[in-house]
Amino acid sequence: MINEIQERLSPEHLVDQVKETVREATIGKVERVMERVRETISGVTEPAREVAVGLVLPSTRMESEYIGATGERLVDRVEDVARQMAPEGQQPPA
Repeated sequence: MINEIQERLSPEHLVDQVKETVREATIGKVERVMERVRETISGVTEPAREVAVGLVLPSTRMESEYIGATGERLVDRVEDVARQMAPEGQQPPA
């Protein structure tokens, strides 16, 4: 028991604890922030991919009847936004 206490209070052990605390406060925080960024990006890109897939599939007769001109305006608007968001000099995928 006394040896264990002495070990925990040894300079080497205390230095290791300080290093780990500093690491967790800096690098650990950055790692957590980056994970949240990855989750956010994934949450944005997945729906965008799904919409893109839906836009390239041919429409059905039923879609045309129910959505009609409104759907066409929506597609036009999505294409406009995609063009605006594309890096300068590049065209978004068709």
